[in-house]
Amino acid sequence: MKSLTSLLGWAFLLAVLAVPSFLFYNWWEKSRQQASAEMTQEAAPADIFPSSEKSRPAPPPAGPGKGTPQPPAASERPGAQPAPEPAPQQPPLISSAPVQPAPSAAGALKTGPVPAQPRLVSYYRPKSDRDPTFSPEDYSRLKEAELRRLEAEEQRRLAESRKPKEPAFESRLRLQGIIGTAAIINGEMYSAGQTINGAKILKVGSNYIIGEYKGRKFRKVLR
Repeated sequence: MKSLTSLLGWAFLLAVLAVPSFLFYNWWEKSRQQASAEMTQEAAPADIFPSSEKSRPAPPPAGPGKGTPQPPAASERPGAQPAPEPAPQQPPLISSAPVQPAPSAAGALKTGPVPAQPRLVSYYRPKSDRDPTFSPEDYSRLKEAELRRLEAEEQRRLAESRKPKEPAFESRLRLQGIIGTAAIINGEMYSAGQTINGAKILKVGSNYIIGEYKGRKFRKVLR
């Protein structure tokens, strides 16, 4: 019983394997035949010319026939005419008008008067004229020095006002008399042009004399 079952199993297995093998063999055979046919077609040379062209006879070679017109020989051609000389070209006309220079960038600008720059005004007004670099002690010393200077000037002014004024030079001259063009001064005779104690006699009048002392003129009258 077991042997029969195993035989049936093997037979079923063989049948199952035989079907795909048969199908694969048929596919492989068809593929091989198709490939061999394609190779045969590629190996055969293709006809370039159709059959109608092959049967047509070749045309005869072209030769000098009567119907074909031939060009005239070089000797029969008329003499070649010389090429005409080119007409002389006139030089380009130069314009006599003066060339105007291109306006420069500086000239293009207007040369009008330059507007005056506005003055800068400072609105800062310090509350005090005190120098911040000075200390209070420095200011006190400066104030004391200024007071001492003012006091010294006042003392000098008072001393000059109390100093007796120097009497005029003519007060030291005593005009005692006049004789002709000479004058008796301090007991001696002097005429115009002479000097006495640094003073020069300029003129001797009828009752007076005119002199000059240190650039200042004076007049002395006989009393």
